[in-house]
Amino acid sequence: MNSKLLICTRADDRIKSWTDLTHPRIKRLAEKCGADFCILDSEQPLSTHYRILDLYDLFEKYDRILHLDSDMIVLNRCPDPFKEVPEDKIGTIYEDLGSRSDDRHLRIQEIQHQFGTVGWTDGYINTGFFMTSKMHRDMFRPIDGQFWQGFGWDDVHLGYQIHRLGFQVYEMHWKWNAMGMFFEDWNGRPDKFTFGVNIMHYAGHGSTKEGIAKKAEELRRDLQRFEKNGSQR
Repeated sequence: MNSKLLICTRADDRIKSWTDLTHPRIKRLAEKCGADFCILDSEQPLSTHYRILDLYDLFEKYDRILHLDSDMIVLNRCPDPFKEVPEDKIGTIYEDLGSRSDDRHLRIQEIQHQFGTVGWTDGYINTGFFMTSKMHRDMFRPIDGQFWQGFGWDDVHLGYQIHRLGFQVYEMHWKWNAMGMFFEDWNGRPDKFTFGVNIMHYAGHGSTKEGIAKKAEELRRDLQRFEKNGSQR
């Protein structure tokens, strides 16, 4: 029997200036994969990042779910990610690298000071691209009735849950979640328009009205360039 697939993203009207650009491309990827598409927009008392916890209930209906952040450009060349990730593993990238290494390792230590040691030393996930299966459902729950409330929010909470519950991660190449950090000197400063990324991620700097407008303009400008030089194909 075929698995029931879903691609979801977190969004509300506050960020419509960029989701008008990005959601049609996420929907096209869902169609390519034979997956449904939905927007997670539930109210969350701690942070909108924790809308991803809605996956716990969505696994009542779906066998595999890919979460993509709404500030991502999915390029037309992007292959089917469900064929890339083994069903018994969690598909994501690690960002405790280069300029972010020390800070992310500090977050890994901090959550274990609060909730207890689970042997997590490295491998800080980014849920901008985050594929899970029904077997991973329990990670979208609180830890002893609590949620991590520090910097990193769901990245740190779910990273801890992965180690607490003993789940295995399939580490994706960063081209599936190409954030600005991967275009820095430590990684050889590749050209994002010619490297061959599958999904560009414009993470951060969107928490204020000015930041939202700036990010929308960056997305629009880059998308025009991707289309102009044929990188969308």
